[in-house]
Amino acid sequence: MIWKTRPFSKRYNVHTMNALPLFHFPALPSLQGTINLTEEIRKHAVTVLRMQAGEQLVLTDGNGCSATADILQADKKQLTVALGELVAHPAPQKKNDPWHFIVKEYGEV
Repeated sequence: MIWKTRPFSKRYNVHTMNALPLFHFPALPSLQGTINLTEEIRKHAVTVLRMQAGEQLVLTDGNGCSATADILQADKKQLTVALGELVAHPAPQKKNDPWHFIVKEYGEV
């Protein structure tokens, strides 16, 4: 039996999910333009998710920076993407809620 595979965007309706595959890429802030991704990311994106050229994914450095990337070339040897605009996400602000303070102080007793 031959299994026919469809691209990620056709198997999962990306427009209704409002989510793209997210990958951790620590060197993200220092790069721009066209890059080759790591072997681990390539293997998961190409082999497991069966992503193809023309699809999108999101890269994050784990410290609040992320970028959408368009896949230019996806094969068994390399995954080349064109990085979009780098977006910095601010850290969440601490709440000055009095109940937060009470629970924190008296929860330690």
